[in-house]
Amino acid sequence: MRQYLFILSILLLRVSTYAQSTPIGPVGPACDKTLAGVDTILEEVKLKYKSAVNYNREALNTYGYQESDIPTFNDSVIAYRMKLIESPIPMDYNNYVKAYVELYSQRRRESVSKMLGSSNYYFPLFEEILDKYNLPHEFKYLSVVESALNPNAQSWCGATGLWQFMYNTGLNYGLVINKQVDQRKDPVRATEAMCQYITNSYNQFGDWLLAIASYNCGPGWVAYAVRKGGSNNFWDIQQYLPAETRGYVPAFLAACYVFKYAPEHNLFPAEPEINYAVERVEIDQSVSFYQLSKALQVPVIELQKLNPSFKKDIVTKGYTAEYVCLPQNAAVKFSGNKQSVYSVPDVNYTETASASEVKKEMMPAAATSTKTNAEPTKEDTDIPVQGDYKKVMYKVQSGDDLNYICLRYNCDKWVIMKWNNLLSDNVYEGEEIKIYVPKENAN
Repeated sequence: MRQYLFILSILLLRVSTYAQSTPIGPVGPACDKTLAGVDTILEEVKLKYKSAVNYNREALNTYGYQESDIPTFNDSVIAYRMKLIESPIPMDYNNYVKAYVELYSQRRRESVSKMLGSSNYYFPLFEEILDKYNLPHEFKYLSVVESALNPNAQSWCGATGLWQFMYNTGLNYGLVINKQVDQRKDPVRATEAMCQYITNSYNQFGDWLLAIASYNCGPGWVAYAVRKGGSNNFWDIQQYLPAETRGYVPAFLAACYVFKYAPEHNLFPAEPEINYAVERVEIDQSVSFYQLSKALQVPVIELQKLNPSFKKDIVTKGYTAEYVCLPQNAAVKFSGNKQSVYSVPDVNYTETASASEVKKEMMPAAATSTKTNAEPTKEDTDIPVQGDYKKVMYKVQSGDDLNYICLRYNCDKWVIMKWNNLLSDNVYEGEEIKIYVPKENAN
C-alpha cells in the first residue's frame, strides 16, 4: 500500500511541475519569528545519543535514497498526503504549514532524526495514555513542538518538561512540584495532565485546532479571538491570537506530516540512549538512586535518564512517587527481591565504613595510589584525568548538599572530599566541585 501511494505521489509531482505553484497563504514576520523560536528549541535538544548514525537505515530506506538526498515535493503532493492521514483533527495544508514542513524536512534534519529515535521510546507510552482519554494519537506530536522530546527542556519563562507546563498550570492539573520532584518532567504524569488539558479545551471550543491553540496561549486568548473574529475556524481568527500561537498550530500539523512521511523525506531515526525495554515498578518504601544502582548494577546516570522528575535522585514513598522506571532486566531483579535493594546502605551512611573499605569500593581504579601510604595524596587525586576518567567541574546550586552530589555522580562523599581537599562536607552555592567520571558519562 505504501509503495502504491509513493508511485501515486510521484505521478502527482510530475504533473504538478508543469504548472506554477499556487500561493496558499501569506507568510509574514510573525511566522518568521515563530520559526526562529522553533529553530532555537531544536538546537537545544538535550537528549544524548550513543551514535548520531541512523540505525536500521538499510531496512527502512525502501525508496533507495542516498544518505545525502534531501527530497522535496510539490504542494499538491504534500496536501494529498496530509488528507490521507486518518484523524479527526483536520490536516489542513497551506503556506503557514508549508513553512514548518520545510523547517523539519530540510533545515533541521539531524534534529528530526534524533526525535524519531526518541519517539520509539516515548510515543507508545503517549498512545496508551491518549487511548485512555479517547484522544487522537496525533496529539503525541505536540511534544515535538513543545520540547523536541526532551523531558528536561525548560523555556525562558519557566515552562518545563515534555509538555512544557508552567508552574501554576502544572499544579492545577495535579502535578507535584517541590524540592524533591517535578512531575512536569514525568512522562506518565505530565502526559496525563496534557490529555486533561486538551479534553477540557475541546469541550469548551468544540474544535481540535482551537484546543491546540489553547494549549499554547490559554483558553482566554482563544475565547477572545473567537468573539473578535466571529468564527470557530482557527484560520479565520488566527490574526487575533498571539504571534507564537499563529505559528504553533501550523508547526503541529507539519510535525504530524513529517513524522508520518519521514521515510519519503529520507528521514530515519538516530539511535537514542534509551533503546531497550523499560518497565515501571512499584516501590514499597523510600529508596535512593544510589541504592538502586548498587543493588541492580544500573549506573546512576542511567536511572536519571529514565526518571527525570526526581530532583535529588531519591524516590520517597507517598511523597514523590509510587513507582520508578528501570531497565527490564533490572525491573525483574528488583521485583523478585525488593528487600535486598532497600537494605543496601544509603550513601548518607557510607562514612561508617573504614577508609580502606570506602577507598577500595568507590574510588576509580585510575585514582588509586601506587604508593604504600593508606590514603591518596593531593597528587594522586589528579590521576583520573588520564585513562578512562575525565574531570568535570560541578557548580553547586541553591539547595545542593554533598550527599546530592554523591548521588548525582554515583561517587562516595569521602572520595569527593579528598578530590577537593575539603575539611568538612559543607558546600556552598556557586562553589565548583571537582568530580572524576567515566569518559562516556562526562557530558
